[in-house]
Amino acid sequence: QAASLCLSFRAMAQVAQNLLLKVQPREDELAAKASMLNSVETRIADSWAPDLAAMEAVARVCLSLDCNAERVSAALGLSPKRLKAWPPTDLKDFACKVVAGFYSDD
Repeated sequence: QAASLCLSFRAMAQVAQNLLLKVQPREDELAAKASMLNSVETRIADSWAPDLAAMEAVARVCLSLDCNAERVSAALGLSPKRLKAWPPTDLKDFACKVVAGFYSDD
């Protein structure tokens, strides 16, 4: 274990020295590291579209409870702390944030 610890310190010292001296990696080192990377496909997602049916259901629950923050948070399983910290601007904002999970503790 002591040997691996020494290697760790040596590796860290080498990294620090390279940073201080601004040593650039060689092309062959970069090519070797690049070959180990996984290829990925970038997908451009459409803008997030809220679930309008879910937002409507949330709004109905809120209105049925007279938009009382404590009762609504209990009924929907929301975080009262988050709800009080970031109150919604209106019913639509509230429903959108609930559906997006903004008021969830998870």
